[in-house]
Amino acid sequence: MSTGQATAETFNSEGKADVLLRWDGKNVFVGEMKIWSGEKAFGDAIQQLFRYATWRDVGLALIVFVKQKGLASVIATARKALEGADYFIEWTGEIDGGFQAKIRQPRDADIAARLAVLFVH
Repeated sequence: MSTGQATAETFNSEGKADVLLRWDGKNVFVGEMKIWSGEKAFGDAIQQLFRYATWRDVGLALIVFVKQKGLASVIATARKALEGADYFIEWTGEIDGGFQAKIRQPRDADIAARLAVLFVH
């Protein structure tokens, strides 16, 4: 029987991830939560998420809380920033209020990771 465990503020790699989900002793999800404060801060948040991921962690997520109006504009700005990043490979899907992408795993460029970005207004 498989077992899973979800934890918050859990040390992983170089810091504490906001959300960490383990299944059968392996990380299957590493997530970070941020408040939207612009394109640069969005890129910084992804870099922070990368620091919390080991080379084996291929399920990554960023949840972004947006306080201001114009959610569609915020999502478009974040999408453009991600697409221009050197670790971006391709878009893999849309989710309601966000997007999914395949990226180069930060610790090993030969490994692809899945990144989901969800915006909450």
